[in-house]
Amino acid sequence: MNVIKKFFNFIKKESFYVILFVCLCVIATAAGITAKKSADNKKKAQQKVAENNYKVNENKPTNDMPNADLVKQDAASKVKANAEKEAQKANTTKQVTNTAQVAFAKPISNGTVTREYKETPVKVETLDAWCAMKGISIKADKGMAVLAAADGKVTAIGESPDNLIGYYVEITHSNGMKTVYYNLDPAVKVKVNDVVKQQQQIGVVGGTAISLKLDKIGQDLGFQVLDSKDNQVNPTKYVSFK
Repeated sequence: MNVIKKFFNFIKKESFYVILFVCLCVIATAAGITAKKSADNKKKAQQKVAENNYKVNENKPTNDMPNADLVKQDAASKVKANAEKEAQKANTTKQVTNTAQVAFAKPISNGTVTREYKETPVKVETLDAWCAMKGISIKADKGMAVLAAADGKVTAIGESPDNLIGYYVEITHSNGMKTVYYNLDPAVKVKVNDVVKQQQQIGVVGGTAISLKLDKIGQDLGFQVLDSKDNQVNPTKYVSFK
């Protein structure tokens, strides 16, 4: 009993300090709880911001992390560009190879050149004028057989509007080059899209180039060679007339 009495006397005597101590404990506990909640809330807010940033970065490519689709498209473009370069290179090589493979023969058996190839206009006596007539003239008589210089496909038949070259046949060869035979008789032995063999007869010399009729080469065969880009070239580079 004395102990209990002493305790209550102590409480009564030191009540101010006891109450102060209890208040401090309550304040400290409340402050701790508040700080913990604040820390938890801050942590949650940081996690949410991080999640949102991740979602943004996941859907929007950056300089550091390119979008996978863009990487695929860039790779596909590079592959396509390389393929086109290789195809162009192969096509060029094929054209050169084909040019070497095609051998041209005389369109007139034992024919000789009566007018040489010239880039500049030549004087046509019957017209008393200078005309651009690229190609060569091969010695022939009216009615002589005209032969295909090489294997190919007939791509054009007709008559020049000005009668300068008369009736003609055009043959395109496997290397893209063309040969043109003119001053022919209209009764040719081939038609457009016919496939012809080298030295196959395609017609006869006809003297249809009216403007050349009285010229010294009026009865000869006109012969032209064009490269794969339709540029006139000297036929004697491809056909030997020796």
